[in-house]
Amino acid sequence: MAQITVTTTFLTAFYGLLLGMPEVSDACTSFAVFSNSVYYGMNFDFADLPMKFVIATNGNIRTFHLAFERTFGDMSFFVNTAGMNDKGLFAACQELHPGNLHPRTKTEADLFTFELYDAITGCASVEEIETLCRRRPLVDMPGITLHNLFADTRGRAIVTEVGENKTVVVEKTGNFMVMTNFPIGSMADKAYFEAQGKGSDRYVICHEYLDRYASHFNVENGLELLSKCLNPDPQYPTACSMVFDPQNRNVYIVLERNFSKIWKLAMENNQIETWRGFKKDLKISIPIGDQGLLVSNLLPHS
Repeated sequence: MAQITVTTTFLTAFYGLLLGMPEVSDACTSFAVFSNSVYYGMNFDFADLPMKFVIATNGNIRTFHLAFERTFGDMSFFVNTAGMNDKGLFAACQELHPGNLHPRTKTEADLFTFELYDAITGCASVEEIETLCRRRPLVDMPGITLHNLFADTRGRAIVTEVGENKTVVVEKTGNFMVMTNFPIGSMADKAYFEAQGKGSDRYVICHEYLDRYASHFNVENGLELLSKCLNPDPQYPTACSMVFDPQNRNVYIVLERNFSKIWKLAMENNQIETWRGFKKDLKISIPIGDQGLLVSNLLPHS
């Protein structure tokens, strides 16, 4: 089977490959917390398909991505869904429900939502993302509707969603922000427990946990919160849970819901290692570039 890593140009040209594909994610949860330190988190919930960890460079910016495989005929490609760069800018790209059945036609001035996610490879702050949104409005792809959460170490977090000929930008209030799978723009002037739609239960769980712990949050809290937001659906179970520590440029990773074993990925030395719960110590280097490291190489040790 031919295999390539997805790029913006490729997906724009072949967005039709995504249509009618049965492997769609009905879950995913992400958050950003600003307290004594800054932490981000993401549960990636998906069908049983290959994933890989990618570390890419663009000028003086190094970016970590979780990517997952899509297939069409005898061709396969990987799509980035969550990541952080070494400037501390985080992004998560998740499905949004209900989907937009009749998106407007994309022009050269517009961006698909997944294209905005890719801006973390060249931006250092949420402010730069907002500037890009003002210049190039978001537009939905036919057949799949998405939204993004962005956060940085300067205390900013936003969710970006497609609006009428402009991007809807929802700003963080308080010291944390949460995104699941319903429109975050619908929460204007509403209390968190009034959330309705896909993922509203996980949204409420996150808010109630973070209301209690955000003021003294740490990696352990991030792992505990992600464990409370696991997707039990056997068709789209939580495949990868990640807590991001932007100050130290580390990512703490749980595979296939096994929170007794934690991996740590260090962006500074492009290495992933056993961190807790393993019988043997193991360190694996991740090649820089599109090749990345397949998660299947780690599963025998998990």
